[in-house]
Amino acid sequence: KNITLPNFDELPIFTEEVTALVLVDGLTSNISNFLFELYSQFGNEVKCIGGGAGSLSLKQQSCLFNKDGFFMNAAIVCPIKLNAEIGVGHGWDRVDGPFVATKTEKNIIKELNWKPAFDVYKEIVEMDSNQVFTSDNFFDIAKAYPLGMLKSSSEVIVRDPICRNDDKSLVCIGEVPENCVLEILNGNKKSLLNAAEQVVNDLEKPGLKAEHGLVFDCISRTLFLQDDFEIELSHLQKILDGDGAIKIGGALTLGEIASTGSGTLDFFNKTIVVGILYNDD
Repeated sequence: KNITLPNFDELPIFTEEVTALVLVDGLTSNISNFLFELYSQFGNEVKCIGGGAGSLSLKQQSCLFNKDGFFMNAAIVCPIKLNAEIGVGHGWDRVDGPFVATKTEKNIIKELNWKPAFDVYKEIVEMDSNQVFTSDNFFDIAKAYPLGMLKSSSEVIVRDPICRNDDKSLVCIGEVPENCVLEILNGNKKSLLNAAEQVVNDLEKPGLKAEHGLVFDCISRTLFLQDDFEIELSHLQKILDGDGAIKIGGALTLGEIASTGSGTLDFFNKTIVVGILYNDD
């Protein structure tokens, strides 16, 4: 169940005056490889923003569509004839780690530090949360304890563990490379709301002729924030559209996609991605 990599020679020639809207099946495999190939074609000349489609049931089904029908294990790349400033934030902080993902298979973490992944995760999370994992409450506890993949730039890409398997492996949304370094993270409603507000504040630039705002917010953030999700949206709207000059749209997603023009194109979890689309003219 993989995204089939397209013939990139058939894609239109994108320029730096174009932003690419990228939508993928959020429950497929091969997302990271697809984005790597996409970045290899676009480089830093084209900024990308988007997210993963799917159902909150986490049951994979046809979730993307265009004029030719509905698709699963697929991706859609759509050019928007506007430039973009893109920001990424999450609000999750380190609880423990680092740990080495000593055995993985795509989006499944089988071992952390050569031990069953769930055993390591369970010990740390139960101690920090004062809660106990049972046969049916994994997501209720895990939604507050994502994993963070460390990058050489000291940035953290969040991975969302959504369930455990009988072999004590952890299933995440998005691939986890073998031998990558992970931390166990935690946050609270205040830290998530502050991170979302900071993302938008950092995007504001004098003289920017903003025409549209795009927001891709992880569905698991909304489950964590609950009623306070409305506060996050109101903060974003107030900052982005204080004078009613721009239109704002977006989606709740299973994973978020963003490039800022200064780094690689990445697939995030439990993160908010905000884009301000504008015309240079």
